[in-house]
Amino acid sequence: PRPPKQPHYIGIDFGTSKCVTTWINPKDGDAEVRNNSDDQRETPSVVYFPAGRDPRIGLAATDILENEAIVDQESPRIVFSAKRHIARRLRY
Repeated sequence: PRPPKQPHYIGIDFGTSKCVTTWINPKDGDAEVRNNSDDQRETPSVVYFPAGRDPRIGLAATDILENEAIVDQESPRIVFSAKRHIARRLRY
């Protein structure tokens, strides 16, 4: 018979400006920070939903924030600093 599978655990710290992902190494039980697809330990907490294209997440979305004209035009499609707005009454 096969030995039972080891459970896998991950933890995600959703920070206001950055996110970090860790996992528990089943071999030694230590928590290890995992790099993202850009080989960085931290991922900017930004998501951009361009019309008709796949979302841009993290570093791929931060370049949008540097262009004020795009931010003004595309603001409904950009999510950042979301934690600052949790449980607040927003007025539009």
